[in-house]
Amino acid sequence: VVCGHSLGGGVAAILSLMLRPSFPGLHCFAYEPPGCIFSTELTRISRDFITSFVRQDDVIPRLSYHNFERVRDSFFDVFCRIKVPKIHLFFDLRRPCADRFLEVRNAMVLRPHDAIPKDTSFYATLEEFRAERAAKNSKGVNVVQLHVPGRIIHLIDSNNSGLYHAYWAKQDDFNTVEISSRMLSDHDIHCLPDVLSNIKFGDVNRVSLGFANAPLIYTDDEDEADTDARLFVCCLNPYGRLPVLLLLACLVASFLHAYAIGGCDFVDTSFSYSH
Repeated sequence: VVCGHSLGGGVAAILSLMLRPSFPGLHCFAYEPPGCIFSTELTRISRDFITSFVRQDDVIPRLSYHNFERVRDSFFDVFCRIKVPKIHLFFDLRRPCADRFLEVRNAMVLRPHDAIPKDTSFYATLEEFRAERAAKNSKGVNVVQLHVPGRIIHLIDSNNSGLYHAYWAKQDDFNTVEISSRMLSDHDIHCLPDVLSNIKFGDVNRVSLGFANAPLIYTDDEDEADTDARLFVCCLNPYGRLPVLLLLACLVASFLHAYAIGGCDFVDTSFSYSH
């Protein structure tokens, strides 16, 4: 079993992809990995052995080039819709507003989408900029869409009670960055064990967290069944070739060091004592 959180989850996914041919029973659990890890094809291949967990509005699994392009475009759209002086809007945004009044408040400061004035110099410059970016994004590496690896379990806290429901999600569900007050706190690793241990499963949204040749994440108080699971930790893998290769590399490095010291003209290896 290979597992990791955040950047470690991305490393675990890449390592699993490399080790999979040698260990067919391998399975990876990536907790809240970055959303810029695998291409569409690699995501399809990794669905059989990688499971990713994403919590609510966590921004890290939504980190990708194309997602931030969409955030920038959305910002410019809102900027064009502002119909009041910007200084008035600045002070207005500093005042709290309840959700039930948000629609009325937005209508007071924003135009409808179809009422954006298109005869301004700003709008002309914006359209030129968007055309330039679209041309660059249509070729080269920017064409490649990157996603969260493997199959995705999305943990949703619908009523902010701390009790999460688990759903199978699609890669396209994370093609937008959710701007919310919890977009950063949802990535916190300290409360993740409690979140996972208190997941609520229903008949419709039930997901299976047990895999062949991998231990069960959720178990009862009964004795755990024996599983053919191996934990990959650097320099601590009795079943792989990594420790042997590291040992050989150390021996070769020691030999080369001794040989270099013995044949170096700048190092005096003789010692003399004067009385």
